[in-house]
Amino acid sequence: MPDFEHYQLKEGEVIMGEYETKFTLGSKMGYPPSYIDAGIVVQPMFYYTGHFSRYVRPGSTPLMALVGESPGGAMSRTFRPVGKTSPGGGNNNNAREGIEVTVWPCEGSTRQHWTMANEQLQTYRLNGYGEQLCVTLRDSVDVSLGGILLTDCKADDAASFTVVTEPKTDSDEADVVKFMTTKRRANECLGIEPLANGGGAYGPRGGAQAVLLPCDHESAIWHYSSKTGEVVSQYFSWDGPETNSTTL
Repeated sequence: MPDFEHYQLKEGEVIMGEYETKFTLGSKMGYPPSYIDAGIVVQPMFYYTGHFSRYVRPGSTPLMALVGESPGGAMSRTFRPVGKTSPGGGNNNNAREGIEVTVWPCEGSTRQHWTMANEQLQTYRLNGYGEQLCVTLRDSVDVSLGGILLTDCKADDAASFTVVTEPKTDSDEADVVKFMTTKRRANECLGIEPLANGGGAYGPRGGAQAVLLPCDHESAIWHYSSKTGEVVSQYFSWDGPETNSTTL
């Protein structure tokens, strides 16, 4: 396959791109087929930048916008419309060993879809052959990153949790739960901490690290709603209609 990015066009020459199946293209480029959808058209950067830049008028100013809430509230998320229970957003390619686990505002995608099975918080992705691969949380915090990383569900360093139900208060509509580890020292639970950069330009909405900490820590408290199927932390807050919603 030609190096389209550095190819020098001859006068009058036109490049229409090259179509390959994801398996053929993956073998040529050295990528797993799962990194590529159903094929790809390879073109010089000049051309595919032009596809969308033609709609940006001269003098335009970029504006930053954050979604405050979905039209249906907690019963509807960005990737999960009202009346739907399954997550949207396509295959979760981030579900790989060695990826750091972070929590974000609820949006109903496969990136936030977890299952409690075999005492593990498990999530999945599909490889290029349609096979389901299971990953889960490690039982320790990464020294360099400061948060929990993903590992294979069958790995020796996979974390095990037991769900402990806490008493409700008058203001609690959802069940109050804690995820207590069963393989490490006693009184250690799953919690969250702010990112080192404070979430960047997004502030508290910019994600948080999943960590292991004492079970009496405030961030070890999670709220489970049987209506939405969500496990939500209210440890962080910001100004907006959907205050405090952060989900794994």
